[in-house]
Amino acid sequence: MHRLVTYPNRAHSIVRARRHGARAGLDGHRGPTGCPPLGADASGHPSGKLRGNPWPAGTGSAIPSRLAESDAMAADFHDWDKSDAWQTDHPVIRAFGRLRTTVALGKLAGIASLPARLSPRQRGVLLAALERLYAGGVRPSLAEDTRRGLGAMASTGEVTSRGVGWRQLAPTLGLGAGAFDPDRAAEEGRHHLVAQLLAMSPRYWADPVQAILFTALQYGLEVALRRGRCKPEPLKTEAVLHYIQSAVEHRVIPAMDEAGAGLPETYTLDLGTASMQEGRDLLAADLAVVAGVHVLGRPMYRIVLFQAKNATATGLTDVGRNEGRQLDTFLSTGMGWYLFYPAWARKGAFITTVRPATEVFHDVWAHGQAPAFGQVDAYGGERSPGWDFASFVSIAMSSGRDLSLGRLFPDAETAAEALADDRRQPLAADIIAIDRTGRLALRDFIDATASLGYGDGRVSSFPSRRHAAHRRDEAGSPGDPFAPGW
Repeated sequence: MHRLVTYPNRAHSIVRARRHGARAGLDGHRGPTGCPPLGADASGHPSGKLRGNPWPAGTGSAIPSRLAESDAMAADFHDWDKSDAWQTDHPVIRAFGRLRTTVALGKLAGIASLPARLSPRQRGVLLAALERLYAGGVRPSLAEDTRRGLGAMASTGEVTSRGVGWRQLAPTLGLGAGAFDPDRAAEEGRHHLVAQLLAMSPRYWADPVQAILFTALQYGLEVALRRGRCKPEPLKTEAVLHYIQSAVEHRVIPAMDEAGAGLPETYTLDLGTASMQEGRDLLAADLAVVAGVHVLGRPMYRIVLFQAKNATATGLTDVGRNEGRQLDTFLSTGMGWYLFYPAWARKGAFITTVRPATEVFHDVWAHGQAPAFGQVDAYGGERSPGWDFASFVSIAMSSGRDLSLGRLFPDAETAAEALADDRRQPLAADIIAIDRTGRLALRDFIDATASLGYGDGRVSSFPSRRHAAHRRDEAGSPGDPFAPGW
C-alpha cells in the first residue's frame, strides 16, 4: 500500500503531488480533483494505478491541465499577490495569526479595548480610523469580513482558531457578550476593533509591505502596553521598538523564508531600529519614525517625531513639561506629532492615537486665557480626529503625494542631521527606520546616527523573489526590556 510523503515545506508537497492530481491537502480538505489529502491511503486515488502509467486510458487530454493546475497552485504558494487565497496552514498566515492572537488576548486583558459608553470624541476617532483603514489599500473583503465578525459576535459560533473566537472577543467592544448589539457596534464605530484585528493578515492587503508594517506595529504597540502598562512613556516606547523587531525577526521573516514567499519584485522593505544610550529623558521627543518612500516618484526620507504621553481614562493629557517649552521646541522642528497611550482598565480603555503638534498647540492656546496644558484632547474631537498609530505609520507615512506630512530629505546624511538640533543634541530617544524604495541606504542612515549618540542599531532586510534568505546584521534575539533589573 503506497503512501505519499508530506514535506515540511507545503510548496514542496504541492509539487510532489502534481503527478497524482492532488492538492497538498491543506486543512484536510479534498483538492480540486476530488483527491484525498497527502498522507492518506493512495489506493483509492481516482487516477487508478500508481505504478507504471498512473493515468487510465482516455484521460491523456486531462494530464496537461492537471499538471498546469498543480504548477499554478505551487506558484500561488509563493506569491503575495495571491495571499488572499493562502490557506490557514501557510507559514506566513500562521505567523501573522500568532501575532494577531497575542493582540486579541491583550484586548481581553483590557489593552486598547473599548468602554461601555463612548463619548462623541471617541466615536469620531473610531469612525475616522475605520474610514482611513478602508481607504488605505486594503481589499474590499476586509469590510465584508468585518460585518461577518460582528454577526459572529452576536451568535454562539466562533470564527477564529486557537481558542480566541469572535464570541469571546465581543466584550472588547464594550457591549458585552450577553447583550451584544451589532447595529449599535457599527453605528458607533466599535467595529473598528474587528477590522483592526482582521487587518493583521496579508489576505486583506493589496500591498504586502503595508500588511507587514501594520501587523508588526499593532503587535509591538499592544504587547508593549500590556507588559508595561504601569511604566512611564519613554520605557513603553522603547518596549514598542523591541516587540516590533521581535515580530519581524522571529515571526514574519522566518515564515517568509520557510514558505519561499519573498516580496514581489515591485516591493522591498528594510526595517531598522536604534536607541540613544544616554540622556534619554532630556530630549524633545521619545520616538522618530523615518520612512523611505517614493514621493512624486523620487525616493525620499520622511521623518516624523513623536512625543509620547499617557492619557487619562477620559482621554485628556498634560503637555506642560518645562512650562510648555517642550511643546515649543517640538513644534519648531516641523516634524512633531504626539503619541497618546491609553489608560489601562479592565472595563475598557481605548486605542492609541496620534495627533500633530500644531493641533495640540491649538488646544493649549486657542482659549485666549491661561494656556490649557493639562486639558489636551488625545482623541482630537470631531474637528480633526486622531489617527490610529499603526495605520498612521503604515498608510499615511507611505503616501507618495502628501508633501505636508513630516519633513522630507534626499539622503541618509541629511536625514540623520535632521534628528539633531542646532547644538547637535539629538531630538528623539528611539528610532524606527523603514525603507520601502530599495534605493535608499538604510544601513548608512543607521550608521550616520551613531555620531549623535545612537547605538544598538539593527537593520533587517525582508526576503524578496530576487533574493533567497533575508539579510540580518546581528545574530541572536533582542533582550527583553521588561526583564528583572531592566
